[in-house]
Amino acid sequence: MYFDKDVNQKVRDVINWKKGEAHAMDWLYIEADDVSLMEELSIAKKYRTTVLLAMTNCLLEGDVVLLDNKDYYAVRYYVDKLEGRTRTVDL
Repeated sequence: MYFDKDVNQKVRDVINWKKGEAHAMDWLYIEADDVSLMEELSIAKKYRTTVLLAMTNCLLEGDVVLLDNKDYYAVRYYVDKLEGRTRTVDL
């Protein structure tokens, strides 16, 4: 597996944009998974570790990892209250 800082930033930017859009539409949460993000952003499988790190880095207090196994990683990001929540992990 490879780490690429540009891929990391790209994934973080997309997740944060989606969180902002969902917040503006008064949604409670969004769900994201590594397989869909990699497909949507045309990211090669060799960068899966980078995608997982970016997704984890976007977690805020109260967000939930729904599934974490060797083939699939899914997260629920709560977007109803974005301000005032601290980051749970800083990678």
